Amino acid sequence: MKRKWLSLLMASLLCLPSSIAFAKTTADFSDLKDLDAATKAKFDALISKGIFEGVGNDTFGLKEEMNRAQFAKVAALIFGLNVDTSLQTSSFTDVDSNSFALPYIEALKKAGITDGTGAGKFSPDADVTKEQLAALWIKGLGKKDEAISTAGFNDDTVSDWAKGYVAAAINLKLLSNGPDGKFGGNTNATRDLLVLSSFEAKQTFEEIKPTPTPTPTPTPTPTPTPTPTPTPTPTPTPTPTPTPTPTPTPTPTPVPITVETPTANPMSGPVAYGTAISLSTTTDGAEILYTIDGSTPSVNSLVYGSPIIIDNAITIKAIAVKAGAITSDVMTASYTLLGPPQLTVTGLSYQSLNILRATFNMPVDEVTAETVGNYLFSSMINMMSPPINPDSATLLQSGTEVDLDVGSWYDGLPAGDIITLSISNVEDTNGAVIEFGYNNAPQLEKE
Repeated sequence: MKRKWLSLLMASLLCLPSSIAFAKTTADFSDLKDLDAATKAKFDALISKGIFEGVGNDTFGLKEEMNRAQFAKVAALIFGLNVDTSLQTSSFTDVDSNSFALPYIEALKKAGITDGTGAGKFSPDADVTKEQLAALWIKGLGKKDEAISTAGFNDDTVSDWAKGYVAAAINLKLLSNGPDGKFGGNTNATRDLLVLSSFEAKQTFEEIKPTPTPTPTPTPTPTPTPTPTPTPTPTPTPTPTPTPTPTPTPTPTPVPITVETPTANPMSGPVAYGTAISLSTTTDGAEILYTIDGSTPSVNSLVYGSPIIIDNAITIKAIAVKAGAITSDVMTASYTLLGPPQLTVTGLSYQSLNILRATFNMPVDEVTAETVGNYLFSSMINMMSPPINPDSATLLQSGTEVDLDVGSWYDGLPAGDIITLSISNVEDTNGAVIEFGYNNAPQLEKE
């Protein structure tokens, strides 16, 4: 029986592609998987525009901090500033000429959003504090005068110079006080706070940004008609009856096209936990805007850039827009979950010292996760060698990751070989067993 099972496994491996590419979404970062759907949508909106990236292959770094140089790039992109990448010298003495942030820092200064930290310095390596973050957002939104005139804000955790900016940022719902009712102005801003406040600042900026008035085309000065030299009056001849001029056919007024309504794939109905919903429209060049809370979408709604991951019951509404065309009708698609989420393996990665790490979509039971007989490794190139069990299996503190020690077996594989991990009998914390088969057989290419 074991030999027959092994033959079937080897045959299936021959049908697999040599490499598989996956698009990055919040689902690819282990520390973003527990966010609610609305928060994930905000993160995806900024990740898709290249404003934020992760700090590692599968780690976004929610609670890590960001220095002032890194945040200068974020702020310049949020406000759509003109960034001169040809600059080679900074107006600040502590910004190196080779720094990636130099053009972004100079763009912020030119826009009046920052004057640095004093004495001609910008302090690019210093962390961004919450009150500095508030000041940058309010200046970038053009509300500096309102912030300076704001009085009556009483919070001893905020520096005197920043109180007006903090009050304005709280009023605009860009930032908020902590659970103790205090703002904590001198504490460093973590990346989760930076992402969410960046999203709110971008939304506010788009709402208040003035629409430019087009410059009128000047009317050309007509060329004067020369006065003709008078000629003798000829003897009149009979005037023939004129032929009537036909009435020209009026040019029809062009009718603008209507953008095609977006469609969702799959459409409404019960779906499995983690299903990715794709939105599309058949109108070339159209942009899709959507909501996931059941509200009607508008030009200020989320811009669709990557599939929407279903982790609870939601209603997606979407429209498609295009310059010079009529906005589409509203698409509505509602989804419910097909029972509880099923345990699956989402990735296999190399760590170090012959350690391969399997990542699951939810916490797993420690006893079954650390049973080495539940894991079987095989090689695509070296198919004649029998599959092996790892020497040990260790469940990490995250509860969703297991480190598997494969000993010298990994060293003996040639570069480019495809490693397949088959998993069986591992349970989630509720006792549900992982489904054995192709969907739970992750692959890894040896470097």
